Amino acid sequence: MEKLVGLFFQMHLYVLIRRWPADINLTGLIPTLDTTAADLVSFQRDALVERKDLAQKTKEFRKLDDTAKLAEIKTLLKGRALKPQA
Repeated sequence: MEKLVGLFFQMHLYVLIRRWPADINLTGLIPTLDTTAADLVSFQRDALVERKDLAQKTKEFRKLDDTAKLAEIKTLLKGRALKPQA
């Protein structure tokens, strides 16, 4: 069974290698992926800070009296609407 699985894998690997486009520039792709990964990490960090800030504003909002809540509700709702919910 192992020989059959190994042969099957080798055949698929051979087909993949034969079909692999020769014009793919892997050395150029790696820096692009590194840049994209750095951008994603930066975005995640910024999103985390924004979510924490919004959570803090929500806690403060809950402590306000009803009159102050009426004045602050639009700001809080706007912040909630702009942030995607995780």
